[in-house]
Amino acid sequence: MNKTIKLVTGVLAFLILIAVTVSMFLTSGPNLNGKTVIQLFSTKTENAATYKELIKAFEKKYPSIEVQLSSPSSAATVLRTDLAKNSLPDVIAVGGDNNLVSLVSSEGLRNLAGQSYAKTTLSAYR
Repeated sequence: MNKTIKLVTGVLAFLILIAVTVSMFLTSGPNLNGKTVIQLFSTKTENAATYKELIKAFEKKYPSIEVQLSSPSSAATVLRTDLAKNSLPDVIAVGGDNNLVSLVSSEGLRNLAGQSYAKTTLSAYR
């Protein structure tokens, strides 16, 4: 139980960090009913239910932000297609696998390590 609470708290903190980051840099995201829309892409379909619960809590706390989750079964193909179209989602939840290697190699990610809030991120995620 304690591990679950720590995991949920950590993921929620991560989503909040991402939301703040995205809201600072978001320039072309869709805006529905005055809300900032953040696209969250997960390469793990088995995490979708957990993300949905976290998103629900996040949107309750930040009602001006809408998080749209995409967790396709063919995540690697979708990411490669998005890279080719230069239309990556705002936030990508990806493990340390070939998907991450492809993203880093393509320079499709923004390096946020120099941001002040990055200091509060768990060292394992820096």
